[in-house]
Amino acid sequence: MQEAKAKWPQLRQDYPGVSLHLIGPLQSNKAKEAVLLFDAIHSIDRPKIAEAVAEAIAQTGPQT
Repeated sequence: MQEAKAKWPQLRQDYPGVSLHLIGPLQSNKAKEAVLLFDAIHSIDRPKIAEAVAEAIAQTGPQT
């Protein structure tokens, strides 16, 4: 998350058609950041993470 958060905004600006997918562990406390940053999340492995992501989407709306 931290590395993507630091690098992705500039890359998205430089390459507007590209999308970023999260593959790997996600902590529930980072769900809102992940929803705002990534175009797809492939690493939901626990109900708690799914609930956190669903809540983040409900709060922020889909980002695509």
